[in-house]
Amino acid sequence: MKQINLDKGKKFEDLLLNIIEMSSNSCSLNIAEFTGRIRVRIPLWAVIIGETSHSLLKAMEDSRTTSVSHWYSDYRLPFPDTENLTVYATLDEFKSICKSQTFRCPSCGQLSVEPFFCEVKSTKLYCNWKAYGYSGCLGRGHRFVIKADLIQTPKVPEIFMPFDLEDSCGQQTHKLI
Repeated sequence: MKQINLDKGKKFEDLLLNIIEMSSNSCSLNIAEFTGRIRVRIPLWAVIIGETSHSLLKAMEDSRTTSVSHWYSDYRLPFPDTENLTVYATLDEFKSICKSQTFRCPSCGQLSVEPFFCEVKSTKLYCNWKAYGYSGCLGRGHRFVIKADLIQTPKVPEIFMPFDLEDSCGQQTHKLI
């Protein structure tokens, strides 16, 4: 098993303190919660994408376009679940794996060309399921990170399972209606 070094170092802590100082006037920032989230999650994400904690936090801070509390929120920077997470170096790498550009709706099982919502509108079936809804992809989606995008926009998308990845991800193909 790979050893994870969570030693963040002085540069990381100095940068974190600088971010807190610049955001100290924000009413929506719970400093204890924020620092705890950053001290735990940034080093874990750094290991996943092959960066140092300081370089990842610096790059994310340089790209930040909104408040600290929103940019580093649980929604945008979740605790990394590495068992159900795929890391792609680039968007082109993801596209090369998903050549068919079709995705399996987790609700009705039909194929869709849209990765985030089902557009099935036949006479027998009208699904309209959304990957970004309350129930997400019902545990049948594909969670992934594109390394460069995580730095620019910290967010872990979940999309419908790409048809090309169904067998490799151990997903049961749905019985078509």
